[in-house]
Amino acid sequence: MNDISGGGMVKFLMQSQLFSGVGEAGLVNFSKIAKFREVKTGEIVFSEGEKAEGFYIVAEGVVKIYKLSAAGKSQIIHIFGPGNPFGEAAIFMENRFPAYAEVVSPGMIIYIKFDEFLRYLKKDPQFALNTIAALCMRLKSFLKTIEELSLDEVSTRLAKYLLETAQGAGSAVSGDRAVFTLDIKKNILAGKLGTIPETLSRTFAKMKKQGLVKMDKKNITVLSLEKLREISA
Repeated sequence: MNDISGGGMVKFLMQSQLFSGVGEAGLVNFSKIAKFREVKTGEIVFSEGEKAEGFYIVAEGVVKIYKLSAAGKSQIIHIFGPGNPFGEAAIFMENRFPAYAEVVSPGMIIYIKFDEFLRYLKKDPQFALNTIAALCMRLKSFLKTIEELSLDEVSTRLAKYLLETAQGAGSAVSGDRAVFTLDIKKNILAGKLGTIPETLSRTFAKMKKQGLVKMDKKNITVLSLEKLREISA
C-alpha cells in the first residue's frame, strides 16, 4: 500500500457517501490516514470471518461482496463501484468481516484503519452521521435483495436492474429510451440476480425478442423504459 495525500486522494474521498457534507479542508486532513492499493481482477480483498482492522472504499474498478454456503454455492450480495465503502460493517461485528470481497474489475481501493477512523468520528459529528447513513442504506439494499430473490422471477429482477442502471450516472436517456454500458461481466450479473448465466442469457434473449432491449457487446439500449417498469412492478 502507498500513502496518497493532497488533491488526488481528496478527489477520491469526495466520491464517497461517507464524506458528503464534510468540507475539503477536513478531507485534506483525513487523507493523511488513507492508503491506496492497486487491485487486480480475481483478487480476494478479504474473506468471511477474517479479522478486520480497517475498511475500504472503491476508488476505481468494481468489487463484489458475496457469501458462500456450506455446499460452496456463492450468492452475490452487493456490487460496488467508485465511491462505495465496503467492509465498514465489521467495526460493529466484533471486527470480523461478514462476507467475502473480490475484485471484479481492476483498479484501486482506499484502505482506512478502524482506530484512526474512530478518532475522526469522535472529533467530527458529520463523519458519524454519514457512517450511520451509509450503514442504513446498506441494510435497506440488503433487505431489498432478500425480497427480490425470494419473490421475483428472473425477468423481474433483470428488469429492475436495467431500470436502476438506466437511471444512474453514465446512462444516456432520451424519452422512453436509455443507453448504457454494462460494467460487469454477465456471470457476475447472473450471480447478483440469483440465477445462472444460461438463464440470464435466455432472459436477455426473450427481452430482445419482445423489443425491450438491444445489445451490442457491453452496450445495452433499453427501447422502452415504460415496459420495463411494467415488468418490474
